[in-house]
Amino acid sequence: MTTNQWVNYFSDSDINLSFSRLRHAISHDWAHFRHYELNKPVVGAPANFSRLFHQILLEPAINLEILYEPEFNLRTLAGKQDFAFWGSQIPNRAIVCAKYHSAAWMIEKLDRSDLTIIQEDDVERANRMAAAVRSRPFWQALNGKAEFEKAGEFDHNGVTVRFKADIISKELTLLADIKAMPDVSPEAVSRKALEYMIDMQAALYLRGASLIDNVVYKNFVIVAVENNEPYCVQEYTLHPHIIESAWDILSVKLDEYKTCKINDFWPERSKKPIELPWPNWMLNKREGLINVEQ
Repeated sequence: MTTNQWVNYFSDSDINLSFSRLRHAISHDWAHFRHYELNKPVVGAPANFSRLFHQILLEPAINLEILYEPEFNLRTLAGKQDFAFWGSQIPNRAIVCAKYHSAAWMIEKLDRSDLTIIQEDDVERANRMAAAVRSRPFWQALNGKAEFEKAGEFDHNGVTVRFKADIISKELTLLADIKAMPDVSPEAVSRKALEYMIDMQAALYLRGASLIDNVVYKNFVIVAVENNEPYCVQEYTLHPHIIESAWDILSVKLDEYKTCKINDFWPERSKKPIELPWPNWMLNKREGLINVEQ
């Protein structure tokens, strides 16, 4: 059985799961989950920028060492060979700046998921976002009371559940997650919270931290920061009832995962026709078509 613990490296448990992987089963089905397990999706340019921003904000003591793309004449065979050799020499987990091509192009050509690939102006933008977060009273209240990017794992009925918290404060009994997005208004963040399933992420992280530290972590804070000017920041919390309901779903899914894993059977959606949900706004719109003035 897995020990509930903070770790530098995750254990080699055969039946293990992280929230990022579980999202595929929650939003789709276990067939989609298995597909993404066997065919890892390419991490796009926005995710690479987010990785850079998290490093600048949460690991400020580390000096950024950026490798800039040299200029190669890719219209020639020699230029293509030079580019391939340069790519093969890039150290693991390096930050690479796409100077003459787009980040998306560089991500595809290098095909290295461990690299953080960015554009030239991304460092300045990430630094300004980090400064905006650090200026907030919430961040200042964490001074000396928090740890950053802390990885842990806990056991749930034989499943090793892995997670990595952006911010954890045992003293304040809270966890926080940094989310970069275009708009940090309540309406926009609510939509993103549903899309990212932040309630379930919060439930899993809070449960894991509580089991590891034998402390009841009570609060999960979403630190939403705009990824474009003026880089506004707003912190949000979730009601305990929402988190409790999310854990009810997660616990069922974790048990389903164990069964799928043991039997190597990854079911699709229902084999039978089901009634299509029809949202209230659509019903109201239909009624409005009937009630238009003649």
